[in-house]
Amino acid sequence: MPTYSIFGAGPSGLYTAWRLVTSGKAVAGDTIELYDWGNYDFGSGGTRAPSGRICTYYYQNDTSQSHIEAGGMRFILWDPEKLEGHQLVTKTIEALGLSSKIVDFITTDDPLLYLRGEHIYQSDLSAANPAPYNTPGNNAAPAATLFSNISALITGDAPVSTRTEQCQFYATGQLPPTFNSFVYPAGANAGNVGYWNVM
Repeated sequence: MPTYSIFGAGPSGLYTAWRLVTSGKAVAGDTIELYDWGNYDFGSGGTRAPSGRICTYYYQNDTSQSHIEAGGMRFILWDPEKLEGHQLVTKTIEALGLSSKIVDFITTDDPLLYLRGEHIYQSDLSAANPAPYNTPGNNAAPAATLFSNISALITGDAPVSTRTEQCQFYATGQLPPTFNSFVYPAGANAGNVGYWNVM
């Protein structure tokens, strides 16, 4: 009997496993192995459900406290009349019977942002009043400078001048001692944290 090994238990990995079963490709007696870096609960123990970087963080790990959603948890419902939205995601959620779990994403035309200790309405941001990102030189420079600065925060002194070096670093590299964050500690695996979470 074949064994299917899936590396990554985020939405793509879980979807792949589900499709193997529902398509009839994997049948009784076959093995589907899911591998991921976290201590996920695949039915035999673990500290959290599988979901990749999509997860809920509760204040002080207390589910009665405030929480934030981290990762790619938003999608646009498929509208068959307008032919707009994320059709595959919507149809998969419906097929899994999870439509009742969808929560509307509440937003506004002029959100109040909290950036680096400052409360700012989005409409207040401009070239003359840039976002207060705490990285040198990005406020007066193009977005590429911001991306370079964030990369430098993550990589520290590691040599990452080429794409190969960048891939090698994100595979095994750690956040440098100079990394200062109340969420991600210095020494954490940079690939587990992810560039956009730092952003």
